[in-house]
Amino acid sequence: MKLKILFTSDLHGYFFPTDYIHTGCRPMGVNALSGMFRAARDENTLTIDGGDTLQGSPFAYYAAHHGRVPLLAQAMNDAGYDYVTVGNHDFNYGYDVLSGYLNALNAKALAANVEDLGGEMPLLQTDVRALPNGLRVGVVGAVTDWVNRWEKPANLAKLRVNDTLSAVQRAYESLRGKCDVTVCVYHGGVEKDLDTGRVYSDSGENLACRIAETCPFDILLTGHQHLVIPSAKWARSHIVQTPANAPCYAEVVWEDGEISSRLVPAEGEGTPSAALSALENEVEAWLDTPVSRLNRPLAPEKPLLMALHGSPIANLFNRVQTRVSGCDVSCTSLANEVRGFAENVTVRDVVSTYVYPNTLVLLRVTGAQLKEAMENCASYFEMDKGGHVTVSEKFMKPKVSHYNFDYYSGVEYRFELSNPVGSRVAELTRNGRPVKPDDVFTMCVNNYRATGVGGYDALRDCPHEREILTEMSEILLDFFAANPLVTVDEASPYRVTYHGKPVLA
Repeated sequence: MKLKILFTSDLHGYFFPTDYIHTGCRPMGVNALSGMFRAARDENTLTIDGGDTLQGSPFAYYAAHHGRVPLLAQAMNDAGYDYVTVGNHDFNYGYDVLSGYLNALNAKALAANVEDLGGEMPLLQTDVRALPNGLRVGVVGAVTDWVNRWEKPANLAKLRVNDTLSAVQRAYESLRGKCDVTVCVYHGGVEKDLDTGRVYSDSGENLACRIAETCPFDILLTGHQHLVIPSAKWARSHIVQTPANAPCYAEVVWEDGEISSRLVPAEGEGTPSAALSALENEVEAWLDTPVSRLNRPLAPEKPLLMALHGSPIANLFNRVQTRVSGCDVSCTSLANEVRGFAENVTVRDVVSTYVYPNTLVLLRVTGAQLKEAMENCASYFEMDKGGHVTVSEKFMKPKVSHYNFDYYSGVEYRFELSNPVGSRVAELTRNGRPVKPDDVFTMCVNNYRATGVGGYDALRDCPHEREILTEMSEILLDFFAANPLVTVDEASPYRVTYHGKPVLA
């Protein structure tokens, strides 16, 4: 007997063959995969998605803010999904948006560790599907419980996200004797190198190896990290993971106990419904709406270069955060890939440069806490034996996370890379005066960083002076609307040195 699984994860709202940054069609998008699914499917095929569908693209942003999320569900229905689980970013727009999406799906939604206290979401812990060939397939879904650390409390008011591992273990036990093949759809990633066994992180954010070790699922479909894992084995489980934004899908075949898998690249453009195409036309028109002018365009550089020398894009974000919050110190970061700003700024520039639905938090921090956070930031850099600077593996594996390098304003500082990690903040002043450990400042950060994730544990327990619940992309649009001509801030408030000399990439 044979089972085929067509799997995607971390679609992030990319339904059309565009990344909304570059012009022209690109090999990506749910619509392209949808046609490929139809050609690849037979009656003993399950089509499964691992979550993070509702956030990440300008298209998803527009749909969420204009009541059109059910159309995203319709696109998933058109693609023929049988099962989905929820990802951490699917909670970003609140209970009602997530509930509306799940209720519009034909697919069954599996989330063994999510309790719906509001009673409106069609969430299941497990499901057993009997295929026409007689094979019984047991499917479990789960999401990383770090949702509790990242998500705004208001968005979880009617939900409870429980411990992932124990919920999956209970779900696995409940399937004993009921199925021939077991599948776990886990919106989380691997915590170890699957070739060497080296531990990437034991934080608990990603638990795929622990799940495989304690619950011997036949197939473990992972996500969240955006890794390329076409085929791997851990303990008794066959593991796959797809990269983000729908550039491919994973095809997994179970045949008489033997498992194989591969990644299949997206081809073509697909044939979206008339309603979805109309929405895309709306989005494109909205994205091209002019909002302001800069005295010069702001094109991004490579992440390492921006981290070494400072970024006028980060300066702009910090300038806006300072204005809206009245903080002493502002802290921001940049996504792994950003569009930047043309001289004539459009909505597209804004939502493709600040891509997350972050809100802002005003923290009360001491000088000691600020310095500790900056030390984590300085660990982004690594010097190789030839004296060349590179990005530390900590920020590259298992998941590329340039977004965990922070840029600060309101202080002047220097990172000295000849010093060991943890002692690299060689200078830290505010208004020309050295910052002392017991100094107290207000610092504006996004709600993600305020939880301390990314190694910024020093910020986790800092008191919250207030929260600004408007999304940063909207704050930026308001700023540009109020300022028809914006002068770029070229200066960098920090330096990176090696034995006192400027570091060159």
